[in-house]
Amino acid sequence: MNAVWRAPETDVATTHAVEFRGTGREYFRVWLVNVTLTLLTLGLYGPWAKVRTRRYFYGVTSLAGHSFDYHAAPMRILLGRIVIAGVLFAGLVSLQLGRWAVAMWAIAAIAVFPLLVRQAIRFNARNTSWRGVRFNFHARYREALFACVLLPLAGLLTLFLLPAARGAWDRFRVNHLSFDGRLFRVEYSPARMFAIFATGFVLIVGVLVAMIGATMGVLVFTTRMHDVARHVIIPVDPTSFTQVFTLLFGTCAFFIAMFVMQMANNLTLSNTTIEGRHRIVSKPSPARVALILLGNAVLIALTLGLFWPFAKVRLARYRMSQISVIAQGDLDAFTAEALEMQSTMGRELSGLLEIGL
Repeated sequence: MNAVWRAPETDVATTHAVEFRGTGREYFRVWLVNVTLTLLTLGLYGPWAKVRTRRYFYGVTSLAGHSFDYHAAPMRILLGRIVIAGVLFAGLVSLQLGRWAVAMWAIAAIAVFPLLVRQAIRFNARNTSWRGVRFNFHARYREALFACVLLPLAGLLTLFLLPAARGAWDRFRVNHLSFDGRLFRVEYSPARMFAIFATGFVLIVGVLVAMIGATMGVLVFTTRMHDVARHVIIPVDPTSFTQVFTLLFGTCAFFIAMFVMQMANNLTLSNTTIEGRHRIVSKPSPARVALILLGNAVLIALTLGLFWPFAKVRLARYRMSQISVIAQGDLDAFTAEALEMQSTMGRELSGLLEIGL
């Protein structure tokens, strides 16, 4: 019987889960130093605090046994913030000069905004690395203008175009990102994003209608019980009920907003590939994320802000635990080729500024 020879399978799919090893106690020490020095320097230490924070979170986040790293120079971040401060100061000056000056400043700010966003994304990408290989970002001005200004404004004015604006933003920030020459790409049906936003809209309207109905019922009840109310104290009067209504509706709106945002993030990440081979999987539960954020907010308020570093680690740990990469083939060979290409091409980072948006 003749044996059939088979070539070795080199493109076997392997799932690599993202690991997060950070703890609230470790980050608390980093955060405490950052806050203290930022206050003592009247905010000038802010860029150094930002770099220390990112280096900590990147360092405790790993994929396939290798951590990420952040290489930004704090002075460039400081220069970027000075640029933003200059733009805002020009806006304040224009207020004193009249309507035409304000209009000219607004037009200039809108025209410059896509450049600032593009530069900020590029700066962060080029200063992020994994296994010694840095990320990169290339996009044209017109692409940034469309994704960051034109379509978002149309979405805010019409609401119907908000899902399209989110889709354009996803394509802008993902499809122009690369792992030193290896392109990222996100592809999904626009109908899926529209379905997510439509679900959120229906939930918001449903909650609003239900709560308005409950409010009207209470008002009718208190009106009909007016004679009884002279002798019996009704625990909820219309004024206090309005406050309760606002609180409950705000809480429901928060959960719905978290649902829409997390579902949109999951859709984007889970349809992102690298070189058309390696795929990202993201599956954090929107309800779980909302509960974590709500619990964090309560604990931060009760501890007068001291729970903040623990809250940040708690949220990052859950989100990272729900993200993985399905790799086709050997990641070692993939990164080795990218590292060789990076060493050959080199990298010019001079003049890059991070914009604090």
